[in-house]
Amino acid sequence: MDKSWQAAALLPALLIGAPQDALARATYVATSFSTNSIFFLDEAMQPLSSFAVADPLPNGVAAAGSLIYSGHFLGASVVAYDHSGQEHFRWSDPGLSRLSGMASVGPYLAAASDTSVYLFEAKSGGYVAQLSAGDSIEGLAYDGSFLWTLGSQLVARDFETGLAIRSIPNAALGCEFAGTGIAYAGDGRLMLGCSDGRWFQVSSADGSVLASGNNGLDMFDLALLPIPEPGTWALMLAGMAALGWRGRRRVRSWCRLSDSNG
Repeated sequence: MDKSWQAAALLPALLIGAPQDALARATYVATSFSTNSIFFLDEAMQPLSSFAVADPLPNGVAAAGSLIYSGHFLGASVVAYDHSGQEHFRWSDPGLSRLSGMASVGPYLAAASDTSVYLFEAKSGGYVAQLSAGDSIEGLAYDGSFLWTLGSQLVARDFETGLAIRSIPNAALGCEFAGTGIAYAGDGRLMLGCSDGRWFQVSSADGSVLASGNNGLDMFDLALLPIPEPGTWALMLAGMAALGWRGRRRVRSWCRLSDSNG
């Protein structure tokens, strides 16, 4: 379902843009309805800095390399920004009219819309594949092996087939929409965000809560922010090229699947 606007709790004054000292401490990015902004968050989920987005009501966010993608169900648009908030390119697709979450998967963007997940070429917006999750999806995360969908449960899906591998309890079930964002947190952990500022770090093995808090931010999506060391750029690019070749071959099966196991 679409997430309706709600007023956020009052936030502390933050610098617009992301200075280098803030970026150095940033671990996650989150979208905010109340300010039409993308926020940089530290490891403890506290806001560091932000920049305003051009399109209204950002309802999805993903990060890959030096780009942050903001998704909007109004206009069915995806806009790519650098870390300073400068727009680089945009595209749209009718399938995003109920967009509720995004995740970066190598050269692709996975986008949730109602009960479906669409896969697009990240830079061109070219349609690649689609799967039906059989449950309303409020967020997506990719941990390098599984694509996680946020709904009544947290469901790990095989990226090769789109099928559900396992389900674990959703610690954000008591939040509006059962949570509004999910991100990979590394080392077998997932981070869940809510529209009232609550967050939960959980084990991806069994859903047990490892940490929790409230940052006062209306988080309508959440993503891990990759900031590679300079020496890793060549390896990262080579890995993405390999994923691009393998990904094209693997995701062809998505459009043939209707998964009711989630």
